[in-house]
Amino acid sequence: MPILYNSKSPQLVEQAEGTNFRFIEDVRCEEEERRKKNHKEQAEGGATMEETMYYTAADVRKMLGVSRGKAYQLIKELNEELAQRGYIVLAGKVPKKLFAEKVYGMAGSN
Repeated sequence: MPILYNSKSPQLVEQAEGTNFRFIEDVRCEEEERRKKNHKEQAEGGATMEETMYYTAADVRKMLGVSRGKAYQLIKELNEELAQRGYIVLAGKVPKKLFAEKVYGMAGSN
């Protein structure tokens, strides 16, 4: 889809009518509206940390105060242990129960 950059030109506006040409301002507005809509849907429909069986790397990072990379490393190590036991694992997520068992100070929290 061709994009025109100058919507201030009356000639361009007239020529673009009835074609598949779109102005960059319109495209940017549509993208912003789509982002806002997606963000709102995620906020409304997304499960919170308390509602799921798993912690994500972001959750681990907040709880332990570690970097994103370290959070993923810890999750990977815990998931490898689960896989060795024959469980199905989800990359980037760790079951809350296992996390509570393995992290000192978490056993009584869940």
